[in-house]
Amino acid sequence: MFRHLRTPILTVAAAMALLFPVAAAADTTAADLRVDGKVLRDMSNGEKFMPRGVNWPSFEYACVQGWGYSNMEATPETVQAMLDRNINTVRIPLNQDCWLGDDGQPVSAFPDPDLTVPGYQAAVEDFVNELIDEGMAVVLDLHWTGRPGSVADGLRPMRDQRSDDFWTSVATRFRDNPSLMFDLFNEPHSHWNPAIEDWDFVLSWNCRVAGGCTAPDQPDTDPVINGTTYSTMGLEQLLAAVRKTGATQPVILSGLDYANDLSGWLQFRPADGQLVAGFHNYPENSAADKPAEKRRSPKSRARFP
Repeated sequence: MFRHLRTPILTVAAAMALLFPVAAAADTTAADLRVDGKVLRDMSNGEKFMPRGVNWPSFEYACVQGWGYSNMEATPETVQAMLDRNINTVRIPLNQDCWLGDDGQPVSAFPDPDLTVPGYQAAVEDFVNELIDEGMAVVLDLHWTGRPGSVADGLRPMRDQRSDDFWTSVATRFRDNPSLMFDLFNEPHSHWNPAIEDWDFVLSWNCRVAGGCTAPDQPDTDPVINGTTYSTMGLEQLLAAVRKTGATQPVILSGLDYANDLSGWLQFRPADGQLVAGFHNYPENSAADKPAEKRRSPKSRARFP
């Protein structure tokens, strides 16, 4: 949902509401999404746009786990089931390596051993087009990343030095589609080290926006810390990569602590008129005055893929 704030930005929750079926036929007019002051507006009809949606997992993990491009079939029946529930927005998590072809990805899969980068990109685009043809909006989300030499096999604390190339490619491919929003990185977060029962990386607002800090190069679910690190890339750089392609769509920027903390969002926001604040409402929310050691760690939070 979107929350109106005193400044002209928007807040979107990742866990969008599932609503009851509707009796009326769905409007299949493609949305033209723009941030207009404090609201998200569909410029095709001038009305406020309230996302009611779902997350569509599998494009982020199937291609590195041998399932295929996606292991949840994006069929016309799937799309119709969403329409029957009054869904108007679908969030699609993506894999950086599978999109760029880094680190030997996507891997061969049964029953299709010939997975390719063009095939992965086309599969994503086909699903996007099918959803938009039915009048739904789409959020493309950078979900799983990995620096060169590390397979994008999970959620890392921040983006890496290939993430701007990812967004240059994605934004170039979809820059003429006004029914899209770009979610630059799923859930920026600090990293808990179970071996020492303490944080080995505490993400700051400055690092989130400017990058250049050193983060552990492991997914948040990995129980063994191997000591490898990478240099992070900031939101400013990723936003610049999107805008340099000519893409003008709304861009979602999530807060800290797995997108639970928006306390510094306004102060550290990049200069852009089409920003949306991403907020993920987990059961144990962090607060602005909580010390880092009392914020949720991967071992305690309710986790979604």
